Amino acid sequence: MFLKKASTYFVGTLSSKILSVLLVPIYAYYVSAEALGEYDYVLTISNIVMPIAFLSVWEAILRYCMKENAAESQRRIVSSTIGFSVAVIAVLTLLCLGINLFYSDKKFILCLYIFVIVQGITYIWQYSARSLGESKQFVISGVASSAVLIVSNIVNLAVLKLEYKGLVLSFVLSHIVTILVLEYKIKLIPNFRISEVSLEIIKKLLKFSVPLVVNAISLWLYSGSSRIIIRNYIGSYENGLYSFASKFSLVITLFSTVISMAVI
Repeated sequence: MFLKKASTYFVGTLSSKILSVLLVPIYAYYVSAEALGEYDYVLTISNIVMPIAFLSVWEAILRYCMKENAAESQRRIVSSTIGFSVAVIAVLTLLCLGINLFYSDKKFILCLYIFVIVQGITYIWQYSARSLGESKQFVISGVASSAVLIVSNIVNLAVLKLEYKGLVLSFVLSHIVTILVLEYKIKLIPNFRISEVSLEIIKKLLKFSVPLVVNAISLWLYSGSSRIIIRNYIGSYENGLYSFASKFSLVITLFSTVISMAVI
């Protein structure tokens, strides 16, 4: 059973890791170091902000949905999670509008806002699929997302020469595809009921997930703090070079990621 799960996640994770390597030539020829450095910087910050904004609620989905066998109980958990996420997005929208009034780099704030939301929603849908036993659909969504990302990058970077905007558009589009592919199978939105959004369930979910926020932040700081330091104290160009070189190390981390997902 464990080997079967591990092999399933291996296929899904492998596609994204191999994609990262395949994109290296495209980044090398069609994206400037400055653009790649800025994109990587926003992505790194969003990965740190995201678990704080959503309080890592997806971890609780995996914990409690797998425990419940009744479809009704699972639906109440998912409905409560979606209700909580809508509230989070509303707060983030107000914060984005407020910060833009005082912060000069509006492009950075807007991209950060978009990245945090699309990644947070993607995590919720991915963890929901896994908790509902749809591991194969999880893999299919990963493969579809990877295919869309590489095609979109080719069009946006090699053909349209959009550089930074192209990287952002490709990233967002790939996550939207992940959500749509998963939604086609697990149908979270049609099963959402406002009447089933429970404050007690949300409290229970957050009681489990909030302590894990520290874990998520620590992991991202461990891997991304160097990028933040390089960009802020040296420059975007140097961060772009560092980001480009780091793509090659992704393959090495593949196996640990796969084993971790299977064990969880």
